[in-house]
Amino acid sequence: MDTGGPSGKEAQEVRYAVKDASGRLRFVGGRSADGRLWKLSVQALIESIEHGGRFYVATGSEALLLTISRDAQGKAILNAGLMGDGVLDRLPRMPDDS
Repeated sequence: MDTGGPSGKEAQEVRYAVKDASGRLRFVGGRSADGRLWKLSVQALIESIEHGGRFYVATGSEALLLTISRDAQGKAILNAGLMGDGVLDRLPRMPDDS
């Protein structure tokens, strides 16, 4: 499994999530063009987006761009689309690297 995240300039699809015991999102991942599984921590994903990386989540007929907003204390919040309606919470668990 590649833990460095995808490379290239195209938007990458986020397909999987890894949550901790309390249900908090810790990692996201997907598959590269050659089928390899990639995985990024939420913090690394946020930093990548802040530096121009583009990621999205596909939900049926829509592709929701992942964006960053900030709360009143300045903490980064990861959103899917404009509403951030829990799409990331519904992603399937990341498969084990075979």
